[in-house]
Amino acid sequence: MEKRLSTWCGWKWQWLCALLVTGFLGSATQGGYYFVDEFTTFDPSVWDFRSHGYPAPAKQVAGGKLWLGNPFAYTLDFPVMYSRVPIFPPTGDYSLEIGFQYPSLRTNGVGFRALTAGPPYYAVLQFWQAWHPLVIDFGDQRRVFPPDMQYHIIRFDFVGSTVTAYLDGTLLGTGNLPHGRPSVLYFGHPRPGEAFGIPGFVPAYVDSNGILRRRWWGAWWWTNLMLDFVRVRQISPIPEPSSALLLGLGVVGAAWFRRRSTG
Repeated sequence: MEKRLSTWCGWKWQWLCALLVTGFLGSATQGGYYFVDEFTTFDPSVWDFRSHGYPAPAKQVAGGKLWLGNPFAYTLDFPVMYSRVPIFPPTGDYSLEIGFQYPSLRTNGVGFRALTAGPPYYAVLQFWQAWHPLVIDFGDQRRVFPPDMQYHIIRFDFVGSTVTAYLDGTLLGTGNLPHGRPSVLYFGHPRPGEAFGIPGFVPAYVDSNGILRRRWWGAWWWTNLMLDFVRVRQISPIPEPSSALLLGLGVVGAAWFRRRSTG
């Protein structure tokens, strides 16, 4: 009686283990976050914020969102914030996801760029907008949209030497990465002496290292930018659903064989 009970319990737990393995791996289509900032506060240990003499408030956190600039400021330069900490995993595939919105569009544009480790600093990703169309670059690809003040979630999936972009879940395309993957990112607008990225909008003003050397703009009204979150998720260590299913079936098969052997 005790042996039968022990055998039944062992068989029961083997099946339970198999189901858990299959369910867990099958549902884990992506890994955990490598980096995440939901902007409930502003963390100066994560972001190097430079106001550039922009009138207060140059930035503010409200409602779990970070707002850069304000629609009433007429000034020469706009704030910028660079990442201080490693944003991207050193190896493996990953996705970068950003929730953003342009609450106001003005003459001078601002946006986001992800740069390679420099110098020279190459621009791997960007979205940028003023009163002109919204521009999105990923690798060697570019997409242009009409002026846009709606909320969006943009995602960039880095797999091998390519990057695939999605806007609100819609595929934009896949680009190659001739200069490698990004190392640092920034939001806002640099001023002379800071890393801007190659190519520059006006190449004569950005040197061969990707450093902005002089302005092509004057004092004017600046576009504003709202950030909802920045998330980086590792995606390479997780097996495909079919692999998870095969692993789970293997555990089930081993449990069945053991039951036959001990029965």
